[in-house]
Amino acid sequence: MHRGRIRAFAVSATVAVVAVLGLATAGPAEAACASTRDAISTVDLTPTGTSSQAQTSSHTVIATVTAGGGANSRGPTPVAGVCVSFEQRSGPSAGWPRFATTASDGTASITYTSAAAGQDVLYALAYGAQTVQSAYDVTHTWTAPPPPSSPPPSSSSPPASPPPG
Repeated sequence: MHRGRIRAFAVSATVAVVAVLGLATAGPAEAACASTRDAISTVDLTPTGTSSQAQTSSHTVIATVTAGGGANSRGPTPVAGVCVSFEQRSGPSAGWPRFATTASDGTASITYTSAAAGQDVLYALAYGAQTVQSAYDVTHTWTAPPPPSSPPPSSSSPPASPPPG
């Protein structure tokens, strides 16, 4: 299974500026997502890689936020109450960013649709104690719906002509 790579960024208590993969952003996403007091170490997005479906359906993206997993730990532990900002790097879907808070299993999800065919490139930011974790991109391709079916040709025959006579 492919897992996204993680980058951590320091967050100042007075300045909410997040550098994501070389892009600096500040604004509504940082204001809507207050950092949790809990430390976080990873955020992964599923489905990973590239997915595809018709634009007439909906698509769900799940972020899983964990802490720990170091040498003296029993493994990664899910972190509840973390604000996750789902961001769109590019694509036809509108209404970004979208926010969700992790549940007790460490997951937060969004479900969305697209009015146009094309490819969305998404990533997520998880706001932990003094850090912001970023999941690398996942891609979802929206395909145009199939054209409507033509009605089958009529099977009825024209009325028979009377015999000549």
